[in-house]
Amino acid sequence: MGISGGETALACDICDEIDLPLSVFSEATGRALRSALPGVPGQNPLDVGQSVGRQAGAALAGMTAVMKADEVGVGIVLQDMQASLPPSSQRNYSGHLGTVAELSRAVDKPIIVISPTAEIMSDRLLAHLEGTGVPPLRGLWPGLAAVKSMVAWAGRQRDPRRLADRKLAAERAGLRQEIAGIRGPLPSKLVGRLLASYGIPVVKSAVALSAAEAVTLAGRIGYPMVVKVMSADVPHRSDVGAVQLGIRSEAGLSAALALIERNVREKVPGAVIDGYEMQEELIDCVQAMVGYQAAPPYGALTIVGSGGVLVELEADKALSLSPVTTAEADAMLAVTRLGKTLEGYRNLIPRTDTAALAGLVSNLSELAADFSDLVPECDLNPVLIRKGSGEVRVVDALFVAASANQASQDQ
Repeated sequence: MGISGGETALACDICDEIDLPLSVFSEATGRALRSALPGVPGQNPLDVGQSVGRQAGAALAGMTAVMKADEVGVGIVLQDMQASLPPSSQRNYSGHLGTVAELSRAVDKPIIVISPTAEIMSDRLLAHLEGTGVPPLRGLWPGLAAVKSMVAWAGRQRDPRRLADRKLAAERAGLRQEIAGIRGPLPSKLVGRLLASYGIPVVKSAVALSAAEAVTLAGRIGYPMVVKVMSADVPHRSDVGAVQLGIRSEAGLSAALALIERNVREKVPGAVIDGYEMQEELIDCVQAMVGYQAAPPYGALTIVGSGGVLVELEADKALSLSPVTTAEADAMLAVTRLGKTLEGYRNLIPRTDTAALAGLVSNLSELAADFSDLVPECDLNPVLIRKGSGEVRVVDALFVAASANQASQDQ
C-alpha cells in the first residue's frame, strides 16, 4: 500500500524476485476498496494516490479494509521518509503516516513501513510511528527481504519438546524467582542448576573456598585439571591470568593457586576472591562458543561459532532467533568455520559428529527464550567437543542478569 503507483509496482516486481507471495484480494475486499477509494481497481497493490476526489478518512477506510481481509496476513506501507525531503514533503507525508498510526490501532495484524531509499530517515516523520509497534525499515529490497524472513519465521515448525517439558515448569519458575533479584554475573552454583535444568552438560568440577581446601578436593576431579578463580569482580578470568591449565600433581596445583592469587591481586586490585573452581581437563578437543544475547522486542539471538581465547578475533559465528530446533542448530553450524572443521576439512581433525553440539545449541536457545528477559547475556566459552565422537562439555559459563525492574526499563 502506498501513495505512489511506481513504488508499489516496483515493490511487486521485487516480491516476485524474492518469492514473497502477494495476497490476491477477494471480490468483497475489492468492492470495499472501490467504495472507499473511487478510481482504484481494487487489486493488490493498493495505490491510494490513484483515487481522485476521495473524502476525508477514505485512505484509512480503504487500508483498513485491506488489513481486515482474511486473505491478508501482513501489510506493507511504502512511504518516502528520507531526512533530505523538503519541508513541504515532510508536512504532506506527516498526514499519511498519521493514517498509518491510526491503522495500527484499528487492526491486530503486522504492519511494516518501508522507506524505499536507504537514506537516513527523518526524525520528524519517524515520530509519527513512535509507540505504534510499526517498524520503519530503510531500503525497498532489504525491507521486503526482512518481511519475507518474518513470514518464514512465523510459519516454521516449532520444536515439540517445548510442549513436552512441562514437568520442569515448577523448577524453572523457582529459578526465575531466584534470578529476579540479581544484577550482574550469576553465582556459579545457580548457573550449574540453570544449565542442568536444560540438559546442558558441564565438565566435572568442584569448588573450594580456599587453596588448602582445593588440594583436599582435588581427588574428586583427578589430574590433569584446570583451576580458575571464583570472583564476581573477575568475569573474564583468562584475561588476567586467573585460569591455569595442565595441572598434573598436587605440587602443580599449589603452584597454580598461588599464581592465580598473585595475578588477581596485581591486575584487579580490590577484587574479592570467593574461592577456586577445579575442573577436569579434556584433551584432544575442539573449542566452540555458544551463547545468546537478548534482542527485544524479538526475543533473544542464539549464537554459535569457534571458541576459546581468540573468539572475538576470529569472529566466526552464526546467529538465529530463539528457540532453534536441533536441525536448525545444525544448519547454523554448517555456515561456520567451526562446522567445516568438524566435518573434517582437509583432514585437520577426524570427521566429528555434530549431533551433541547441535543439541546443546538447541537446549540453550530454549533457555534463552525462557530467561532472556531476566538474563540478557550468556556466554558458554569454551565448549569442548571431543574429536571424532562429538561429545560436548561446557567448561566456562557466564550469565549476566538484569534485575526485574531494570530488565523492564531496558525493554
